[in-house]
Amino acid sequence: MSKNLIYVGVDVDDNSFHFNAYFPKTGEVLESKTRPTAKGLISKMEGIKKKFPDHTLKICYEATYIEHSLQRELLADNLDCVVVAPSSIPRVHGNQVKTDRVDAGKLAQFYAAGILTI
Repeated sequence: MSKNLIYVGVDVDDNSFHFNAYFPKTGEVLESKTRPTAKGLISKMEGIKKKFPDHTLKICYEATYIEHSLQRELLADNLDCVVVAPSSIPRVHGNQVKTDRVDAGKLAQFYAAGILTI
């Protein structure tokens, strides 16, 4: 298995899937969004894999109304994906900024740090 990891946090909602790809070795972050379908997300993840062939993707998203259906589709396409318990995501006090982009970034960084319950 590759030691070069890219942690991807996905914020799932009805309008779009926002995601951040976080490179822990360099601290770089790629931000993007796609239509709210597994096919759209898989297409974006395949694009990242092509740009960074020596890296392994580790994807996570917060448990929502879609439950594990997205995870099953990603796993079927050989993408490593976990569903995170909402109660395990740390909340920063005093920081009331709530956007899909910010949430996706936090998920990716918390996943890389190993502080989420799966």
